[in-house]
Amino acid sequence: MYKLFSPIIAVALAATSPVALAEYFTSNHLLGACQNTLDVFSGKSPSGPQNYSPQYCVGVIDSVVNTNVLSVMTGNKPLMCVPDVDRATKIGHVVRYLRKNGPTSDPVTAVVFALSEAYPCKRG
Repeated sequence: MYKLFSPIIAVALAATSPVALAEYFTSNHLLGACQNTLDVFSGKSPSGPQNYSPQYCVGVIDSVVNTNVLSVMTGNKPLMCVPDVDRATKIGHVVRYLRKNGPTSDPVTAVVFALSEAYPCKRG
Protein backbone atom coordinates (compact mmCIF):
# COMPACT_ATOMS: atom_id res chain seq x y z
CA MET A 1 0.00 0.00 0.00
CA TYR A 2 2.85 2.40 0.75
CA LYS A 3 3.97 2.07 -2.88
CA LEU A 4 0.77 3.87 -3.84
CA PHE A 5 1.64 6.89 -1.67
CA SER A 6 4.98 7.75 -3.36
CA PRO A 7 3.62 8.94 -6.74
CA ILE A 8 0.81 10.82 -5.04
CA ILE A 9 3.21 12.69 -2.76
CA ALA A 10 5.45 13.49 -5.73
CA VAL A 11 2.51 15.15 -7.50
CA ALA A 12 1.59 17.09 -4.35
CA LEU A 13 5.17 18.32 -4.04
CA ALA A 14 5.32 19.46 -7.64
CA ALA A 15 2.26 21.66 -7.11
CA THR A 16 3.63 23.58 -4.13
CA SER A 17 6.00 26.50 -3.69
CA PRO A 18 9.74 25.69 -3.79
CA VAL A 19 11.07 24.77 -0.38
CA ALA A 20 13.80 22.32 0.53
CA LEU A 21 12.44 18.86 -0.26
CA ALA A 22 13.56 17.49 3.07
CA GLU A 23 11.19 19.88 4.84
CA TYR A 24 8.21 18.55 2.89
CA PHE A 25 8.79 15.08 4.25
CA THR A 26 8.14 16.03 7.87
CA SER A 27 4.91 16.38 9.73
CA ASN A 28 6.06 19.77 11.05
CA HIS A 29 5.60 21.20 7.57
CA LEU A 30 2.26 19.42 7.27
CA LEU A 31 1.12 20.88 10.60
CA GLY A 32 2.03 24.41 9.50
CA ALA A 33 0.38 23.96 6.12
CA CYS A 34 -2.79 22.54 7.65
CA GLN A 35 -2.99 25.31 10.24
CA ASN A 36 -2.70 27.83 7.39
CA THR A 37 -5.44 25.97 5.57
CA LEU A 38 -7.79 26.14 8.56
CA ASP A 39 -7.00 29.87 8.83
CA VAL A 40 -7.89 30.41 5.16
CA PHE A 41 -11.08 28.31 5.47
CA SER A 42 -12.19 30.46 8.42
CA GLY A 43 -11.52 33.70 6.53
CA LYS A 44 -8.33 34.66 8.40
CA SER A 45 -4.88 35.32 6.99
CA PRO A 46 -2.51 32.34 7.26
CA SER A 47 -0.77 32.40 10.63
CA GLY A 48 2.23 30.35 9.53
CA PRO A 49 5.02 30.97 7.02
CA GLN A 50 3.90 31.63 3.45
CA ASN A 51 5.73 28.56 2.14
CA TYR A 52 3.38 26.41 4.26
CA SER A 53 0.94 26.02 1.42
CA PRO A 54 -2.72 25.11 2.00
CA GLN A 55 -2.57 23.16 -1.27
CA TYR A 56 0.08 20.89 0.24
CA CYS A 57 -2.12 20.10 3.25
CA VAL A 58 -5.20 19.40 1.14
CA GLY A 59 -3.15 17.36 -1.34
CA VAL A 60 -1.60 15.09 1.28
CA ILE A 61 -4.87 14.46 3.14
CA ASP A 62 -6.94 13.94 -0.03
CA SER A 63 -4.25 11.60 -1.39
CA VAL A 64 -4.32 9.45 1.75
CA VAL A 65 -8.12 9.28 1.76
CA ASN A 66 -8.30 8.50 -1.97
CA THR A 67 -5.56 5.87 -1.74
CA ASN A 68 -7.49 4.20 1.09
CA VAL A 69 -10.60 4.11 -1.15
CA LEU A 70 -8.63 2.64 -4.06
CA SER A 71 -7.06 0.06 -1.76
CA VAL A 72 -10.50 -1.06 -0.56
CA MET A 73 -11.73 -1.22 -4.17
CA THR A 74 -8.93 -3.69 -4.92
CA GLY A 75 -9.92 -5.98 -2.06
CA ASN A 76 -7.76 -4.74 0.82
CA LYS A 77 -9.06 -3.91 4.30
CA PRO A 78 -9.48 -0.18 4.93
CA LEU A 79 -7.03 1.62 7.19
CA MET A 80 -9.75 4.11 8.11
CA CYS A 81 -13.46 4.55 7.46
CA VAL A 82 -13.81 8.25 6.68
CA PRO A 83 -17.44 9.37 6.39
CA ASP A 84 -18.55 12.03 3.95
CA VAL A 85 -17.26 15.05 5.89
CA ASP A 86 -15.85 18.33 4.64
CA ARG A 87 -12.14 18.95 4.24
CA ALA A 88 -11.94 21.32 7.19
CA THR A 89 -13.13 18.55 9.51
CA LYS A 90 -10.48 16.11 8.25
CA ILE A 91 -7.80 18.81 8.43
CA GLY A 92 -8.86 19.63 11.99
CA HIS A 93 -8.37 15.99 12.99
CA VAL A 94 -4.88 15.97 11.48
CA VAL A 95 -3.91 19.22 13.23
CA ARG A 96 -5.20 17.97 16.59
CA TYR A 97 -3.41 14.63 16.16
CA LEU A 98 -0.09 16.28 15.33
CA ARG A 99 -0.36 18.69 18.26
CA LYS A 100 -1.24 15.87 20.65
CA ASN A 101 1.32 13.32 19.44
CA GLY A 102 4.16 15.53 18.26
CA PRO A 103 5.98 15.48 14.95
CA THR A 104 6.81 12.41 12.94
CA SER A 105 9.26 12.06 10.10
CA ASP A 106 6.59 11.10 7.58
CA PRO A 107 3.53 13.27 6.92
CA VAL A 108 1.65 10.50 5.11
CA THR A 109 1.94 8.15 8.08
CA ALA A 110 0.82 10.96 10.39
CA VAL A 111 -2.32 11.49 8.27
CA VAL A 112 -3.05 7.75 8.23
CA PHE A 113 -2.74 7.56 12.03
CA ALA A 114 -4.76 10.75 12.56
CA LEU A 115 -7.65 9.71 10.35
CA SER A 116 -7.56 6.09 11.58
CA GLU A 117 -7.89 7.40 15.12
CA ALA A 118 -10.68 9.83 14.18
CA TYR A 119 -12.52 7.38 11.91
CA PRO A 120 -11.81 3.82 13.00
CA CYS A 121 -13.45 1.00 11.10
CA LYS A 122 -15.76 -1.31 12.99
CA ARG A 123 -14.21 -4.72 13.26
CA GLY A 124 -16.47 -7.66 13.31
